[in-house]
Amino acid sequence: MRAPSARHASDPAPVADARLAASIAAIALAAAATRAAPATASLSTGNLGLDVQSAVGSGGNVDVRLIDGIATLSGDVHGASAKLKVRQAALAHPEVTQVVDLVTY
Repeated sequence: MRAPSARHASDPAPVADARLAASIAAIALAAAATRAAPATASLSTGNLGLDVQSAVGSGGNVDVRLIDGIATLSGDVHGASAKLKVRQAALAHPEVTQVVDLVTY
């Protein structure tokens, strides 16, 4: 059985190992930060239509119908982030217990 050979100072393996470890650590830290990021809280003015339209701003048009605590959202927005803001605004309303999201982008 051969003994493992000793690494020489010019061997690039330790540098590559350190770089790989640093890359893995950076990816793990970024993933943890992404999961731990708090959701954006929406405050309700008490006017569901106003809250939802304020969330989308000039980036689209959303109609809201509230029946028995179920808010149905329909319309168009300019991207996934605007769609999420609209949904959060509706859920922040005290009378909303459920959201049916038919908004497209």
